Amino acid sequence: MTSCGRTCRSLSQPDYSCKTSFTAVDGCGCAEGTYMNEEGVCVLQNDCPCYDKDTIIPAGQSISNDGSTCLCSGRKFTCTTNVCDAVCGIYGDGHHITFDDKRYDFSGDCDYTLLQDYCGTNQNKGSFRIISENIPCNTGAPCTKNIRIFLGDNEYQLKDDGFQMVKGTGQVRPSQIQTMGLYLVVTIKPGLVLMWDKKTSLFIKLSPEFQGKVCGLCGNYDGNSKNEFTTRSQETVTDVLEFGNSWKVSTNCPKAELLTDPCTSNRYRAAWSQKQCSVITSVTFQSCHSQVTTVTASYSAQIYALSL
Repeated sequence: MTSCGRTCRSLSQPDYSCKTSFTAVDGCGCAEGTYMNEEGVCVLQNDCPCYDKDTIIPAGQSISNDGSTCLCSGRKFTCTTNVCDAVCGIYGDGHHITFDDKRYDFSGDCDYTLLQDYCGTNQNKGSFRIISENIPCNTGAPCTKNIRIFLGDNEYQLKDDGFQMVKGTGQVRPSQIQTMGLYLVVTIKPGLVLMWDKKTSLFIKLSPEFQGKVCGLCGNYDGNSKNEFTTRSQETVTDVLEFGNSWKVSTNCPKAELLTDPCTSNRYRAAWSQKQCSVITSVTFQSCHSQVTTVTASYSAQIYALSL
């Protein structure tokens, strides 16, 4: 006999059954150790549903919430966080965005290690390395002439004429190679994807399993952008030139120097470049404005125009 029956909802919201608009009366309730669910059936505590505001989630079912998957078990939600892949981007006139979203400018005429897992205590046990060969384009901006991919003892190369093997047995190969629009897309191994437009834009995508296990110009992917400038010798520095030059593949290359701002060195062309690039902030590209910071896009285009 009970005035406030044992219900599944009352477990999550104590005294709920006595706070509803219904008048509580003495009568038969669920047996000791069981609770009435929303269907009027007496169940064990672990078989009670979960409550997400006004939504009832039966035991054993899952819901998605802010990128996480939450399973109802034992009348409580158990959530797993789905961490997104990280992307490193190299584009335009030496612009870099690391996996931890550190933005910096560095440009040199040499081969540079963009990414590898031969880092820290794992320097003799790594499995891959990605190297880019940079040369000045006609515009003055650096172009990636080719990309070298090392997988174990095998070396592969991406050039304008596509993908080719340089040396090795070929037993360890990239998982997939395909063309998507302007980009050559290479799945180097599960969780590691490279996208290259064969000119000035290169993007590398990494899955969370590589967190804290990589190094190079793309950073160390440890969630901390403050220690992104880690040199080949594993020193954390603040100078971008010291950081970038440490990742040169050959010591015969000249060291990179600070980039010259075209807006400063070509002031007489400022008005012309602003007029040429004003189309970016016009109604022509209005549908893109919500996706791209128009001020940044316009400024980047202006710098490119000044470099011509």
